[in-house]
Amino acid sequence: MSPMTSITLPLDMYYSFVSDIGSLAQKNSSPTAVILAHILLNMAALHPTAYGDMSFKEKRSLRCHGKDAALMVLGSNVIERLKALTCSDERHECLVARALLKEFLSLGIEKRTRMLNDQSASFNDPV
Repeated sequence: MSPMTSITLPLDMYYSFVSDIGSLAQKNSSPTAVILAHILLNMAALHPTAYGDMSFKEKRSLRCHGKDAALMVLGSNVIERLKALTCSDERHECLVARALLKEFLSLGIEKRTRMLNDQSASFNDPV
């Protein structure tokens, strides 16, 4: 897979996100990667400096090994928009995405539910 179209997520982060989709989103039949792309873009617009605001220890905790990761193909246009919103470079695209997802998962259950359901209308739109 090209690093320009995909990211890897630690398995625990992936499972937490999938669990949220299953339990919080209403009537959702979109692929997980499409939902993830919308959430990441929304979080990047809300908090573009999520990765930069982290301490060295927090940034280090975002790293994961390939064998313990889930590959999510988001598409080059989503990756490019994420890089533009967060002013990040290609080397850090996975870490920035993980930081944004970590921010999403740290929100309260009501906010996560609202974000998932607010985005549900646009899940079928091209990203």
